Amino acid sequence: MDDTFKMWDIRKLNEAVFAWHDLVNLSPRTATTISPNEKMLLTGTSVRQGFGHGFLVGFSTMNGEKMVETAISKSSVVALTWHHQLNQIFIGSSDGKITVLYDPEISQNGIMRSITRQEKRRVLESAHSGLYSGGTVYNHSELEDEMLRSREEKAKNGSQNHKQTESDSIFIPPEAYDPMRRRERKLREAKKVIKPELPLQGPAKGGRTP
Repeated sequence: MDDTFKMWDIRKLNEAVFAWHDLVNLSPRTATTISPNEKMLLTGTSVRQGFGHGFLVGFSTMNGEKMVETAISKSSVVALTWHHQLNQIFIGSSDGKITVLYDPEISQNGIMRSITRQEKRRVLESAHSGLYSGGTVYNHSELEDEMLRSREEKAKNGSQNHKQTESDSIFIPPEAYDPMRRRERKLREAKKVIKPELPLQGPAKGGRTP
């Protein structure tokens, strides 16, 4: 690699039509591409990490003059293609990043679809109910357990010095005295609690529409 970029005529291979020098190249895989109207040749330059930028350089195929020279990234420009139908230039750097150059008035489709597409909104589960804003969430089986424990304590404290009346009677279910029954009831009730499905985002899926 001699840091040169040459254009040849296949009818006369003994001498290059144009030769451009001082284009740093550290990779044998550095690509070149040509414009849709075949009036410009593009290539990239290399750079050691931390010592500058990789450039996109373009030359005229008519007179050999330099037409474009722009910094792309802080790493070498390796992959390069000018899509003739999309009229967009895709540039790949050695650090894995991709840069796309386009004209909003001339380019069609391609990267234009990504630019005009709105970002998907992140949906928070707590926002769907409209009633819950934070704190601890309990299901009804846990609340019932708390009520049973509260009734059990009241029954024990009141059985000694409080005479129960018809309006003040306390009903204590069997689960209050048996931990196993209370646990079985809790598991049984938990199975009845079904988490509602979140609204569908994006295209329809599984017969559901957003």
